[in-house]
Amino acid sequence: MKKLFILLTTIIPYIIYSQNNYEYRSINDSLNVSIKKNNYASVINFGEQLLNKFKNELADSSLVRIKLNTGYAHKHSGNLQKAKQYANDCIIKLEKQNSKNIQLAKAYELLALSYNHSSGNIGVEPGIDAANKALAIRKKIFGNDHHELYRPYFIKGELYIILRDKDASLENNYKGLNVLQKKFGENHIGITRGYKNIGLVYANENEYDKALKHLLKAQKIREKLFPHVSLLGHSNLCTNLATLYYRLGEHNKGLLYQEKALELKQKILGKDSPTLINSYARVAAFATLTRNYEKAKNYFSKAIDFTLSQENIKYGELAQYYNAIAKMYSSLKQYHKAITYFHKAMITKKK
Repeated sequence: MKKLFILLTTIIPYIIYSQNNYEYRSINDSLNVSIKKNNYASVINFGEQLLNKFKNELADSSLVRIKLNTGYAHKHSGNLQKAKQYANDCIIKLEKQNSKNIQLAKAYELLALSYNHSSGNIGVEPGIDAANKALAIRKKIFGNDHHELYRPYFIKGELYIILRDKDASLENNYKGLNVLQKKFGENHIGITRGYKNIGLVYANENEYDKALKHLLKAQKIREKLFPHVSLLGHSNLCTNLATLYYRLGEHNKGLLYQEKALELKQKILGKDSPTLINSYARVAAFATLTRNYEKAKNYFSKAIDFTLSQENIKYGELAQYYNAIAKMYSSLKQYHKAITYFHKAMITKKK
């Protein structure tokens, strides 16, 4: 009996450990595959599973790695609060360990990026501070002229775009380009980010010829490197080109690029992702400008349906969609339908 008890107390924990270990490895392998494929929805799914099931069993290095990857996926999917939370979690843990390593640099970069995509100028200065900390760590690891410095340079350049500081933005974006070009010439996907950022600087200054030159240069390099590029990055570049063509009054080209941006986002996020609401609305707006009213109504309707399905409905945006459809019907002299949608817009604004 005693032997049986010893056997059971030895084998059962081993079986449980083996099952847990197998489950961990299985989910972790799925996470790594999703990261390579830039499948952000799957990265979030598998990353959150690991954090929920094995948080207390993970070594600090594994916990930081999973939180960083999941945080970046949240950032790309539009959940900036979650991205900021995970970045800060990793920073606190690594700073306590006095670990001035590449993981800490990436955590500061994630934090800076979560400010980069904030609305308006809110949070830009803390974002620049986080990017500077990442840059200092990378310089300590790699030296002052290494190609691995390009990320914090570009992040700072993007933050200065939000502040409309032309000189500071150009300075940092060109520094990022220079360290990459010394190593890779034009054969690195990061080069496209630099050209895109510089294009956006000139667009903000209404220097549209220079802006278009740099954005098209970024697109050409992306197409050359395809399929080894981020689809989300390509989608964002198409949106930038669509916006620029709108400013130039070339609405048909703008519509083509905006539809391409939506198509790429759907491949990444799936056609049912609520994060596509703004993309649907943008396609609808361009379709309206080109008098493609059937397409415009179709995409505005999709934006409305997705907005209504959200837990926290943004009534201001919803009213704008109703109002846009009303104006479209008014242009078509279908006044009865126009009045119906104007009425919906008025009621929605009051909520």
